[in-house]
Amino acid sequence: MVVVCFLGKRKMKSDVYIFAFLLLELITKKEYYYKIVDVVERGEKQLVDESFKEVDDATAWEITQLISKYMIYNAAKRPTMKEVSDALKAMRARGDKRKRAESEALLSRLNCFYFCIN
Repeated sequence: MVVVCFLGKRKMKSDVYIFAFLLLELITKKEYYYKIVDVVERGEKQLVDESFKEVDDATAWEITQLISKYMIYNAAKRPTMKEVSDALKAMRARGDKRKRAESEALLSRLNCFYFCIN
């Protein structure tokens, strides 16, 4: 995991910055240093590891946007950890809703198929 050193005392906003690097390292399965911010801002697709290719494009884009917001060098412009938590919870809720909708659509098709053959 990347080690980030700041002059002065560590603050909650530096935790957000470190969390962004951790999240990035989780989805890419690579260790990064300072230049990765440029790569994220350019939106390079080869960043995401093969094991995360199953994630839909909307979710992948949302994660990339969150990471870039958390990596802002100016700590005053970074979100708080509560805002990070809220964003992740909202993203999860949208994912759960999307999965439920997909499951319901599949069940509906299966029911239709079942009743059509009987």
